[in-house]
Amino acid sequence: VRRTLAEGFRVRGWGGIISPGAPGFVYSVRAPGMTRPYVLLAGDCAAAAYVLAPEERDDGSPSYRVAFEIECGATVGSLCAQARGEEEGGGLRLFVPSYEFDTVHVYRLACNA
Repeated sequence: VRRTLAEGFRVRGWGGIISPGAPGFVYSVRAPGMTRPYVLLAGDCAAAAYVLAPEERDDGSPSYRVAFEIECGATVGSLCAQARGEEEGGGLRLFVPSYEFDTVHVYRLACNA
């Protein structure tokens, strides 16, 4: 069974890269107590990263929505996520690189179970 979780990603310009595309790599990560994982997308040629949050459709079937887009303005490459324990406030810690800016952005996501 094949399902589309999200669509409409854009390529902002690829400057000669052989294989442009957005989104790029896909990651699944679950915080303690969550029943379904969040889906993280590294949109290399979109110069952004995306966080998809789990939700349920009206008919009760599982689905995802783009919770937010992280505008990086540079190549994202690979993301890294870490589940945070209750002693750290729960949720997820997300690491998003911006390679051309020599920067790694760190976000804390509060996740609903």
